[in-house]
Amino acid sequence: MQDFSFQNSKIENHDPEKHPHDTEQAFSGTLPDSLSWEASDQNISSLTSKRRLTIILAFTAIVGYALYTESPVMAITFILAGIVWFMISEREAQTIRCSVSERGIIVGNSLYEYENIKSFCIFQEEGLPFVSFRIQADMFPHLHIPIGDQDPKMLRAILLQYIPEKNHHPRIVDILDRFF
Repeated sequence: MQDFSFQNSKIENHDPEKHPHDTEQAFSGTLPDSLSWEASDQNISSLTSKRRLTIILAFTAIVGYALYTESPVMAITFILAGIVWFMISEREAQTIRCSVSERGIIVGNSLYEYENIKSFCIFQEEGLPFVSFRIQADMFPHLHIPIGDQDPKMLRAILLQYIPEKNHHPRIVDILDRFF
């Protein structure tokens, strides 16, 4: 275990671009060698009935347009996409065990070794924090994990021992994921 003393208590005001390895912030105490918590695999924000109706109307309009323009492939594609979206949105959330260890980040049964993680950033959205990891992958280069009731200051201090902190700008996919 390593002992760190930190002074400032605001993660939100920390600029990781200027001080990516600045551990003189946000946590006071002794850091454990590993950290574990449980997180829901479902999106943090639940769909309201108004938002659900808007999405259904959008799918209906697109399918209607596809039928009007005599494009059955487009109509079938959006019908299938609507069915998949509905099935995903109706399933029950599962709890996934997450942990940070000396080897890497463990999410469920998957290990993301530190050598394959480029950077991390902790976000505070609607009062529910999550950590974003930039990983070495072509298809899905970001891994987002809800922190739940875990202390984001302690998590940040532990992660800084292994990987740099850099600001991750939300992509259009991330914005749409929060909406849907």
